[in-house]
Amino acid sequence: MGYRSEIYIKIDIEQKDKLDTLLKEVELNEYFNSVCDNDWCYYYGSHLKWYDGYSDVDKVNDFIEDFDDGIAGLLAIGEDNAIINYGDTSGVNLYAVTDIDTDYFIYPEHQNN
Repeated sequence: MGYRSEIYIKIDIEQKDKLDTLLKEVELNEYFNSVCDNDWCYYYGSHLKWYDGYSDVDKVNDFIEDFDDGIAGLLAIGEDNAIINYGDTSGVNLYAVTDIDTDYFIYPEHQNN
């Protein structure tokens, strides 16, 4: 991962209190903003050091990983654009999209010979 990461968590609303309690316990709650609809809660943390091996990070990652499919997912995007998934990101429709300027790959006038 990059030095700092953007963290996105999507979790079933029924698990909100458990995640809030955990984030408070590991003293990360102040670094996340959250919003909920009728079914899901969405958490966002910006510019965080999110490395495996940090005990607070490991606790959150493990918490997300412990759910059955379709309940929770965490997406970490580093400054170096590395992407790491925890939990069932596809089951909760949490994913990153890459946008590539394909003109340089398709049109010969953009290519160096």
